[in-house]
Amino acid sequence: MTRQRPDAFVALQTLLLLGGAALALTGRPARAQVTVNATVTANGSLFDYRYSVFNGSGVDLALIQFQIAAQQNVVTNLQAPLGFDINFDPSNGFVTFFEDNNPNTTQSFAPGSTVAPFTFTSAFGPGQTTFSGFDDNGGGFSGATIAPLVRAVPGPGPNPAIPEPGTLALGLTLAPGLLAASLHRRRASTARQQTAL
Repeated sequence: MTRQRPDAFVALQTLLLLGGAALALTGRPARAQVTVNATVTANGSLFDYRYSVFNGSGVDLALIQFQIAAQQNVVTNLQAPLGFDINFDPSNGFVTFFEDNNPNTTQSFAPGSTVAPFTFTSAFGPGQTTFSGFDDNGGGFSGATIAPLVRAVPGPGPNPAIPEPGTLALGLTLAPGLLAASLHRRRASTARQQTAL
């Protein structure tokens, strides 16, 4: 069963994607010291994934996510600890851990805390992937974790490498913002030159 997300969550996920792309292009180190540990247990022809998130940074975290295949039923039986939620979006393949919006729960990804367990089941075996996310101040971070890797045939065996986003797609995503910044800089430079005359 796939859970529907509120519009605010979609906006936050879009911001995360754009911020992650900017972080990748700038090459700046991550500000938050965050780890996402995974334990995978084979259960017949299925794999049970169990995650814990450790926040070693000095700020609250907004969300954590990683990408797997963008198709239906890659993960099932999604469960999160009290005060949190987990979502899988089959249209883009993102698994996201985030605080719920229930006013009766006050749990958070607080500095120094470990939040667990986030769990799900998959027919696909584990492989290395990268998680990313944002802290409450808008800072981006990333690191390594384990996630289901989708192959033509589910189950154990060697997994192919996860393809990185294409350079062309990344460039097309960021081009409008870079173009706007460049035009703003040129206009400001032209205005200064005209003022100096």
